[in-house]
Amino acid sequence: MHIGNLLEVSGAKGGGQVFRNAMTYAALVDRGVRITEIRGARKPPGLKRQHLTCAEVCRDITKGELEAALKSTIVNFQPSGRLHGGDFEADTVTAGSCTLLLQCALPLLAFADKPVSVLTIKGGTDVPMSPPLDFFRHIFLPAASWFGLHAKVLSHRRGVFPKGQGYVSIEVQKVKGVLEAVEVMDIGFPVGLCVECFVARGLDVEGARREASKRLLSQFGEKFIEALPEGIHINVSHEPSVDNGSGVFTYLRTSTGILLPTLSPPTPHTPPVSEHLQDQLIILMALARGTSRFLTGPITPHTEEAIKVAEMLTKARFTITPHEGANNVISCEGVGYNAP
Repeated sequence: MHIGNLLEVSGAKGGGQVFRNAMTYAALVDRGVRITEIRGARKPPGLKRQHLTCAEVCRDITKGELEAALKSTIVNFQPSGRLHGGDFEADTVTAGSCTLLLQCALPLLAFADKPVSVLTIKGGTDVPMSPPLDFFRHIFLPAASWFGLHAKVLSHRRGVFPKGQGYVSIEVQKVKGVLEAVEVMDIGFPVGLCVECFVARGLDVEGARREASKRLLSQFGEKFIEALPEGIHINVSHEPSVDNGSGVFTYLRTSTGILLPTLSPPTPHTPPVSEHLQDQLIILMALARGTSRFLTGPITPHTEEAIKVAEMLTKARFTITPHEGANNVISCEGVGYNAP
């Protein structure tokens, strides 16, 4: 396999995120990459099935060339120079995270050559060490829409650890022109509280609803809940799964349109971009046209690695400025990416 315009990216200090981001950027900017020491900070290192599936999806969307194998710590990838839209399927085989794979493929499908593209994935929808499906649907996708990236995710079957075998699909609209920079600095005031619960197979829906109500009262307190203009909304669904399982995801709606995952009332220093969202916005900031800024908390190692890969593979430039308390402002002069 011949890789032109080679760029070597080391994953020695990170996990799967460095690998996934490098694959996505390489496909977008049409640059051959050799990714080494993959998941070097993990034991054991190397590609698991979910990472290999991610690489295969990038290859399929670009119709490029790929050299990758399970447990390998080196991957060679040469995109074809074009992002092809359409219908795609992927299977992690295990309980590997569907949402991490969705985040890898989403920018590629958003700039592909079809008005709408669909990716269907089998794997884990709600598994440890990855965003649950409801975080992806209710927090990440609305945040992506700030930039002008629009997609809809459907859950056909939940996949919980250890069996996985969930089944989800995402419908992605082609970006019209470029993504636009955003500024997210003001959290506003709380207006509503939302709880998304799912129960699978033999578990009790009404029992889950009662438990969610008790948990809300314990975590937020009666006074806070009664002061919410829009009150609380609890959605409990019984969903197909190959195994028993359940999940609860809580988020706050604010007056400025922020959707904040939280298990307690916000404080005066609560930032509008949460710890787990901050690193996921880096790629959108890098691709957008203009200067994006958002207020967040302490900078996570995931965010540091995401910025490093973004600056290596694009001309985007980031700055981090300390703010009040432990908060920080992340700014980025994006590249205004437009598909070739």
